[in-house]
Amino acid sequence: MTREGEQVSEILKLLLRHHGEEDAAAFGPVKLKDLRELMIDPKGWSRKHINEHVNRIRRMFAWACENELVPPLVHHALQSVAGLKKGRSRARDNGRVTVIDDASVAATLKHAPEIVADMVRFQRLTGARPGEVCGLRPSDLERTGDVWVYQLGSHKMEHYGAERLVMVGPKAQKVLAPYLLRDPLWPCFAPAETSWMTRRRRGEEGSNEPFESILRRAHQVVTKRGPIRFYDANSYRIAIHRACVKAGVEKWSPNRLRHTAATEVRKQFGLEAAQVVCGHQSAEVTQIYAERDLALAMKVARTVG
Repeated sequence: MTREGEQVSEILKLLLRHHGEEDAAAFGPVKLKDLRELMIDPKGWSRKHINEHVNRIRRMFAWACENELVPPLVHHALQSVAGLKKGRSRARDNGRVTVIDDASVAATLKHAPEIVADMVRFQRLTGARPGEVCGLRPSDLERTGDVWVYQLGSHKMEHYGAERLVMVGPKAQKVLAPYLLRDPLWPCFAPAETSWMTRRRRGEEGSNEPFESILRRAHQVVTKRGPIRFYDANSYRIAIHRACVKAGVEKWSPNRLRHTAATEVRKQFGLEAAQVVCGHQSAEVTQIYAERDLALAMKVARTVG
């Protein structure tokens, strides 16, 4: 599931919990604003996040209107609900995403589960989005060259016709190597394996077991129970926050790793390199990577990642 898919699922759960038994045609601006208040308190979501969710609800009703499931007036009425303005609502505002210093990351990783620590290392080296790290499978990697290519089947810009490629250099390849010895369609990073390894490490025998060995055993145990669930951006962030608390450092989000990687690449290779390594971030830039861009991204990966 893409990050957008996770967000749609999140707001659908809230919408259905409070209005699931009602006629969709009766859902109007007042009910939308009441639902928005629940996003502020008790949810505590940020103003930007809330506005994005309100827009998702509008798009749901636009689709329903298009397919004649609700009267056109319903969708039209929902458009009248203005977005929350900065400083004019009870919703909190997040600051700008800033870089995270490597010392704070290193301190955090000492207290993070081993799999989560490797997810952080992989993201820091590649500049991938949190959801891209969580969704990685061995089958997604083209490993024929000295720089591997992670091609995403779905990503946040795919509906604009853009292709998303993540270049995986030698350092990131070393991080991934133990996670590739599994079914190509299984997730590389699985929360169930983290849980099993954490319990195993508490015992005397498991405390000194080599990482590759305990990871292999965790995968064998977990796969016998059925399909493995992927990490998502939320569970990944929560795991990092827990490690931050244990380390006694300020909580930081995985998005800051991506920002840090982009800043580093820009300083060393320029703005264009940062754009092709981290992916086009503007909806106006929808072209597929040119050969020139791929060569530049691979050059960066060989050096940085």
